[in-house]
Amino acid sequence: MTSLEYKKGVLNTRVDCIDLVMKGTKKPVQTATLKALERDRLRIAKLIAGKNSYLRRLIGHYTMASEENKA
Repeated sequence: MTSLEYKKGVLNTRVDCIDLVMKGTKKPVQTATLKALERDRLRIAKLIAGKNSYLRRLIGHYTMASEENKA
């Protein structure tokens, strides 16, 4: 495995983690609990992304889509 292949694998793993964290469960919960979970999901996704600009944009995509669904 080359260094590039390893880096791609790590990036793909992080993408999968961000997808999992940001999608949520779509089950009904109390509003206060939902807001707390949304904050935690965003915090966790940012920790997974680190300083990688591609992964940060992926998180931004999820948050924009989430805002559009609320409108």
